[in-house]
Amino acid sequence: MKTDYYRVLQVHPEADQQTIQAAYRSLSRRTHPDKNQDRREWAEQRSQALNEAYSVLGDVQQRLAFDREREEALQTGPSATRRPMGGRPPATGARVSEAGEYSASVANLRRLEEELFRAKQENHTLRMQCEELAAQVASREKELGATRARLTDSDAQRQRIEQALGVSEKQRDILRGKLDEDARADPPQAETRSPERPAAPTSRPTRPQARATSTASRASSAVELPGGQLTMPFVSIPGGSFRMGSDHGDAPERPVHEVHVDAFRMSATLVTGKQFTAFLRAQPRWSKRAVSPGRHADYLREFQGDTPPRGRESAPVTHIGWLAAAAFCEWAGCALPTEAQWEYAAQGGAAHGYGTRNGTLHSRLANYGGTAGSVTDVRKHPANPFGLYDMAGNAWEWCADEYDAEFYASDAATEPNPFRGAPLNFRDGDWSEADPSIRRVIRGGSWQSLSADVRVSARASQTASLPSGFCGFRCVLAQD
Repeated sequence: MKTDYYRVLQVHPEADQQTIQAAYRSLSRRTHPDKNQDRREWAEQRSQALNEAYSVLGDVQQRLAFDREREEALQTGPSATRRPMGGRPPATGARVSEAGEYSASVANLRRLEEELFRAKQENHTLRMQCEELAAQVASREKELGATRARLTDSDAQRQRIEQALGVSEKQRDILRGKLDEDARADPPQAETRSPERPAAPTSRPTRPQARATSTASRASSAVELPGGQLTMPFVSIPGGSFRMGSDHGDAPERPVHEVHVDAFRMSATLVTGKQFTAFLRAQPRWSKRAVSPGRHADYLREFQGDTPPRGRESAPVTHIGWLAAAAFCEWAGCALPTEAQWEYAAQGGAAHGYGTRNGTLHSRLANYGGTAGSVTDVRKHPANPFGLYDMAGNAWEWCADEYDAEFYASDAATEPNPFRGAPLNFRDGDWSEADPSIRRVIRGGSWQSLSADVRVSARASQTASLPSGFCGFRCVLAQD
């Protein structure tokens, strides 16, 4: 083992993942090349060493492998056979026995630490599975209640129909008897027919035509990305008012308030790896090699250069921060959705609690709870009533707003098309005016989130410059 990554990040080998992440962020800021112009070469080497250490210790599997390698090095390395102070050879007998017992104790301690770490991970996994099962049970109970209510309504409706049929039969018999009496009283006369006139044309469509017209207005339309190589499907979202937030969620989701949103268009899917690759080729300043690792750690971590991982071309692009997502939207002539636009679209026009096809949650309807193990293709699960895919799970979605946990309690939250933060004034991709430390809103949950985080009203945030393996984004356009 050539490098002790714990020493590089200045943390104890028993430190948890949050401590390691905090140490990495602190050291990255202090040793950033831009802050150490007089020692730039040292700062660049130091930043590279920090990134390498965090890439190993920040991943659970890689950290376990490194701990095993480190333990073997401590037992078999030069320090294991180093002579004591004074240059005398190690004593035999009792001292040799004590050294052996000490080495065995250290090895046993490391083994116990590893078992404890694995037990914690397994406990976390079991807790997630229990929460998922509880959510599934609650969802099944809700479905059973709805089915019971439908059956009760069906029985009542059947009784009403039977009663109506009985009345109709009586009315038919009475009418038939009256007609027979009239026929006996008045002899039949010859009919005189006037020439038939053609029916006047009407501009009002019949009911089936009206339904077809409504369906066509919600049909998706493809928008061609710059360069003419790829297109992005968009869905028209009609304007309207809705109740934003939840009385049963966390504190930032309260109070529930009425919001009006103008009509807009939203991309049917999250931006995929293939679509983001076209942006990287057209905008080299945002390529993986050009972006500063100090400001955008883990940027496009799984990409091979500017190419998405094999088999993930149609999955949401992740490991990108809010700044990169906003740059893509500007290049494509679009924008990131506001928080109000996102929640309105996720409800599907029916005030659903989850952004799925029918407002309920199940592994067949959304990618959440860690069951899939990673992000999946954007069209693998069914769309919500507006025709939008993955509004629940798969990847968190960046919104344009700055995050404010108490924003719903302000007067601005009830204004038409509410937006939290300063106007977005980016000129030709110049992001120097954007504060990378501001926390931006993320919505929808990811493939690893629990059911509570994939609710339509659930709110979360992330630092704008910090790429995450769980965050992607989609785009919006003004309605034509």
